[in-house]
Amino acid sequence: MRDDLFIRGDVPMTKSEVRAVALSKLELSEESVLFDIGAGTGSVAVEAALMARRGHVYAIEKKAGAQELILKNREKFGAETLTLVRGSAPEALKTLPVPTHAFIGGGTAQLEEILEILFEKIHGCGW
Repeated sequence: MRDDLFIRGDVPMTKSEVRAVALSKLELSEESVLFDIGAGTGSVAVEAALMARRGHVYAIEKKAGAQELILKNREKFGAETLTLVRGSAPEALKTLPVPTHAFIGGGTAQLEEILEILFEKIHGCGW
């Protein structure tokens, strides 16, 4: 999807070229469950939700301004399988279901902890 289709404001957004490659590499199916960590405007989450129509996408975002943009973009594109999770990773991940996929667009300061929680959810143990 073109960048100019998204409601953006002053919030960082994963650009269309990066989204295209990332979503291609993720190989999402209709049943995928994706965590978009540090979702920003929700551009990755929206496109993923449109692919995973029988799955679910969790857009994890701590900034209030970005959270509102995610909700606006979800509504604009009719991305019904997208849920906004208000909070910071890794804490916000703990109560979510097991993902099949993850995209880390933000939260790199706690990358090791985020990866540990993802591994634990997927494999049932820490690394």
